[in-house]
Formats: sequence, C-alpha cells, structure tokens
Amino acid sequence: MSTDPTVRNTRVVPVTWHSDSSALKAIRTTVFIIEQGVPVADEWDHLDATSWHYLAFDAEDQAIGCGRLTPQGQISRMAVLQLHRGQGVGQALMATILEFARPRFKRLYLHAQLPAIAFYEQFGFTSIGSTFEDAGIPHRAMELSVPQKNQGLSNKRPTTTLVRNPELTIDQVTAANYLAAIAEPANVTSASEPEEAEPSGHVEYFIATAFGITQGGLVLIEGSIIDTLWLRPEAIDEVALALIDAAKSKALRYQFNRLYLNEPAFSAQRAAQFGFEVRKGSLSLALASPTEPITAANFHAEPTQTNLLDVSDPKARQSIRGLPDCIAVIRTLIQLSKRRIRLWTPGIDIALYSHAALMADLKNLALKNKHTRIEILLTDSRSLVEQGHLLLELSRRLPSSIQIKRAAPEQAEPLEEVLLIDERAVFFRPNHSDYHAWACLDDVLAARRLHELFKVAWQNALEDPQLRVLKL
Repeated sequence: MSTDPTVRNTRVVPVTWHSDSSALKAIRTTVFIIEQGVPVADEWDHLDATSWHYLAFDAEDQAIGCGRLTPQGQISRMAVLQLHRGQGVGQALMATILEFARPRFKRLYLHAQLPAIAFYEQFGFTSIGSTFEDAGIPHRAMELSVPQKNQGLSNKRPTTTLVRNPELTIDQVTAANYLAAIAEPANVTSASEPEEAEPSGHVEYFIATAFGITQGGLVLIEGSIIDTLWLRPEAIDEVALALIDAAKSKALRYQFNRLYLNEPAFSAQRAAQFGFEVRKGSLSLALASPTEPITAANFHAEPTQTNLLDVSDPKARQSIRGLPDCIAVIRTLIQLSKRRIRLWTPGIDIALYSHAALMADLKNLALKNKHTRIEILLTDSRSLVEQGHLLLELSRRLPSSIQIKRAAPEQAEPLEEVLLIDERAVFFRPNHSDYHAWACLDDVLAARRLHELFKVAWQNALEDPQLRVLKL
C-alpha cells in the first residue's frame, strides 16, 4: 500500500460483483445516478458480471470508492463519494488497478470526463479522438500502452507498431525542392553518402516534415525502387515508415506487386524491421496485389454456387461458403449499390477487398455522383498500411467519397464483419477469419439495426493519422 500520507488511511481491495455488488451499487448510484444524472439503464450493464472490481475503504472500514476493469482492458466506473474526494482515494484505486492490469494487458483505455483528464494523465494515459457525449456528459477517450517485459528498458517504439505522429506530413516535391530540403547539414543527414550521379529513368521525390523541420526524404525510381532513403540522425522509425508508406502508395498506383529497396545503408536485418525481405538477391516488400497475393487464397477461382443472390427472391438469406463465393457476392452487392456502402470489420481482408476488379467497382460507385459515400470502420489499421492495401490507396485518391476510420476500442467488434449496401442489403460474416457468411438483398430490419450501430461507432471513431491522405 502507498506510503503517501494523503492515502495512508485508504485500503483498496479486489472484490467480485457476486460478493460485493451491494457496496458497488451504493457508491455508483450516489455518484453517477444521483449526482451526475446518469440514466439507470446506462449505468448497469452485462460487463459487471465478468469484470474485475475494486473497493476503497476508509479507516472505519466504510466503502468510499470503487473502480472496474473489464476483460477488454477498459478502466471504468471510477467513483469516490463526495466527502472523501481530494484525499488521494482515486489515486489509490488507480494504482491498485494498474498494478493488476499491467502484466495482463498490452493496452489499457478509458473514457474520461473532461475535468478528470489531468487526473488520468498523471498515470500515463493520453487523449485520443475527439470529445463525445456519454449519458449526456462530455468525455474524451484515453489510452495507455503498457511496455512488455521483453522490450527491456528502451522507450523506443518497435517499428512494427506503425504509429504516426499527427504532425508528420509526407509531400511529393520536385528534384530542386528535395535537394533544397536536405541541403542543410544541421537539418538532415543521410542514411548513406549521397550519390554523385542523378538517378536515371522516372524519378519521384518525397520529403517528411514535422514541426516545420525536414525529417527525411526518399527517392523512388521507376515507380517501385527506393533508390535513396535519407533520415535525420535523431529521426524516429515513424519517419522511415511514413516515407516507405508513400512509396507503397505510388507502387500500387502503377500496379506493381513489389516494392524494392536499393539503399546500401540498410542491411537485410535493418530492412526487415520495415517489412522488407531478401528475395532473389534483392530487398523487396510484397504489396497486396491480385497478381501475387500474399495469402494462399485463390482470387480467380470460379464461384461454387450457381445461384448466388437470386434477385427473384430478394428477402431470402443466402448462405455463402468459400472465398470465391464471398468475392462474387461482394462484387454483386457493390455493383447494385446506388448511394452508400458501409463496411465494419476487425481488419481489411486482402483476399476479399484488395483486388483490381473490386477497386473498379468501388471507384465507379464513388464517382457516380457527389452524394455517394463509402465508409469503412476497422479495428486494426496496421495490415492496411504494412501491406500497401489497394483499398487504402483508392481512399487516398478519392477522399471525399471514401473514408476509413479506426473504431474506438470499446466499439471494436472482435470477430464479426458486416457490409451494408444502401438501406436494405446485408453481407454478414460471423467470423472474419473464415469465409462462411450470409447475404440478403432486402433485409430491412437487420440493415436498419446494423446501420444504427454503425452510425454510433462511426461518430465515436478515431481519426488514424497513418490512414490520412498523402500529398502525392
């Protein structure tokens, strides 16, 4: 227990909902329902029965505060009775919860009422996303990344996390502007000595800028070969990742299926940190391409069912099994769309959503008129960026019609995937890791319910900097 004198008389113990729900309910009813006006229906939920709970007791063994940790890693229902606030009770609760949670979760999150943000910041939480209302009270989402033991004492983020600073921008520039940007020795040095000869063939130049300072640069030749990758000495891995991301975007636009690294300063081991591998004597990175899929799935197999989505019976739910059938149904639904597509998925499946035929269908819809919208909500954007997804590239080219957001942690579906076409059609995969699904052209009740859930999640979704439009 803490020796801080402000909390010396506070005792925090773990409890269960089954054994101590009366004390937990009494505190939460007083603080949330009576004082803050939270509706009763919003206060009690199914997570209480499966979460870890904590009670704080004073010197007289009276319960004066509580907190909850859900199986998803959310800290919530933090409450201290009014007479005991400002005495370190909340700090004691948080310290105990974090001591238990750190070894069990890589990431923790919470929803903080605006006046409490500073309280959570002292424990290392940072705000993410914009302000939103919960039970009529303004909140901000906050998260805490928990260092794992095998990471040692270094504070450096592993390169595979692909976290991008919102201040970091990537621009395509002319050769003259590129040379001018990297000319100041005080600003930037190269990962290798500059070449005397100018690269031949089709050459494109990119610079990374943060806080008004050039952080690095990249030279791409023939649309698929990184000839030079320059970084400031103190530049973090995010700079290299962002520049490589720009090169991926260009390579996909030119319909290449691999990106090559011809930078002598990068060893195979160093290049592997950014996704490159030695293949046929060259360092290269596979992109999501129909001509060379990075999964074992067969993109070009014919559908196994001959009567997919029979329009003569639009209200029938059709069972879909297998990748070819799923691809065929998704393309059919998108081709039938008149105005809106909504996709809610844990992660974009390359086999289903990253091939040229589907991109053409989506592009045709996006350009149909100014009112068409394609909204994609996902849990994990890492694969989208790491593998150079065609859908990400299309969204960057048509940002007014196609938007991709990352779902807030508490609204991230762990397994299910749903594709909504206009107001009635539904494609639903109960588990995004296999290709068993059902689809219906006219299921207005299911579609309406799923649209409402999607709209709430979309409103609370996070703007992911690594998904933003590149200035290419």
